[in-house]
Amino acid sequence: MAARRRPAAPGLHPPRRGEALRGGRPRRRGAAAAHRAAGGHPRLRGPLRGRRRLRRRGPRRHPAGRRLTVPARPRGAPVPIDPAALRSQQFRVVFRGYDVEEVDAFLDRLEEQLARPAEVPTAPEDDGPGGLPGRAVRTLLHAEQMAEQVLAEATAEATAVRTRAQEEAEAILADARARAAQLTAGAHLRSASEVDELVARGRRLRAELDRLEESERRCREELHGWLDAHGRLREPRPPAPAVPEPPARTPVQRDTPLPAVRRVVTTLPMSAVR
Repeated sequence: MAARRRPAAPGLHPPRRGEALRGGRPRRRGAAAAHRAAGGHPRLRGPLRGRRRLRRRGPRRHPAGRRLTVPARPRGAPVPIDPAALRSQQFRVVFRGYDVEEVDAFLDRLEEQLARPAEVPTAPEDDGPGGLPGRAVRTLLHAEQMAEQVLAEATAEATAVRTRAQEEAEAILADARARAAQLTAGAHLRSASEVDELVARGRRLRAELDRLEESERRCREELHGWLDAHGRLREPRPPAPAVPEPPARTPVQRDTPLPAVRRVVTTLPMSAVR
């Protein structure tokens, strides 16, 4: 005897031919439509007034034969948002379909978590048996981004430091060159003035030396003349015949006048005496 097929629970519809179940449960859109068609309010539990209550017979089962149960999770706990969690999420079946409060709470949590901005790039969903976990891949990508950012900042800072150092070196070199040129110009001016002064002093000394040589030559000539005159005066003379004495006031005639000898003696330098 063939087993009788259990009728579908109110609020659920059996899967159509060629329609695949998603995560072991029918589409939520069909359940909500059946719930509204049965007179249930989206935010209220139970049918509207005037509807005939159905008698529950046995535990509610999925049309495919699997019991719909809610995994043990405390209320308010964060739900992991990933494809595996969405596929494995199950809701408790009540008299008119899914529990509206649980569905709304799950959708609210899902909306809140999906509204948060992603901090790190998403990794591949399905990891192979030999691949890295998704968290490790995200951590690796985040570390690579941080390393690239730090490297870019370090490169920019090094470029700025190198530019500032080059500018300071060029400024110091230009200042040193200007000071060196100034000192060289001052030294040239001082050396030129000193050379001119030394040349003028040498010329003055040369003129003074020429004047002294000329004075020495004149003194030597005058000295020779004076010595010749003095030698002639000291030469012996023959005795003169006896003659009566001349008058007392008759001056004696001489060959060289004395005033010239006095002038020579007064103008004679010390070098001529040596």
